[in-house]
Amino acid sequence: MTITEIVDGILEAEGGYVNDPDDPGGPTNRGITMETLQEYRRKVVSVEDIKNMTEDEARNIYREKYYIWSGINTLPAKYHYHMVDCAVLHGRRTAIRWLQDAIGVKQDGYIGPITRKAAEMTIEAVVTNFIIDRRIMLMGSLVAETFSKAKYLKGWIKRALKFRLNRGEIMRMTMTDWEQDGE
Repeated sequence: MTITEIVDGILEAEGGYVNDPDDPGGPTNRGITMETLQEYRRKVVSVEDIKNMTEDEARNIYREKYYIWSGINTLPAKYHYHMVDCAVLHGRRTAIRWLQDAIGVKQDGYIGPITRKAAEMTIEAVVTNFIIDRRIMLMGSLVAETFSKAKYLKGWIKRALKFRLNRGEIMRMTMTDWEQDGE
């Protein structure tokens, strides 16, 4: 899957301009918060700036901030889409820490050579499903802390679960991995 296809999926999930008082991110457009836009533009932005942000700029932010700056682009391609989506919803360092926990390396929130090598040696389904479980646990705790967020829960869970691999897929992938390893 290319970064363009990944960003297409993120933009479809995020929608357009929203200013929901229950959303701690404040006004967003195409999933981009004011804080994210300010970091990207390196200057203070207004609600009008968020409203008027173009799709091209949103695409550049997703590609640069969540794919390249985070280092997700250096991971095996099998993790790109899920990790970018996870970083968008939960933060780059949180997503990377969850990956590191799943693959058994130090959880520092940065992708370096040890994280990359360990990710190359893992079974996608096991790692992906582990991270999905973490995402859903966090979503539940957010709702428990602030019940007004319950209205987002169904959509959040549905979004996370679209990455879940079922038992048949896991077995096919596992067998393929073993066959490639010559076992």
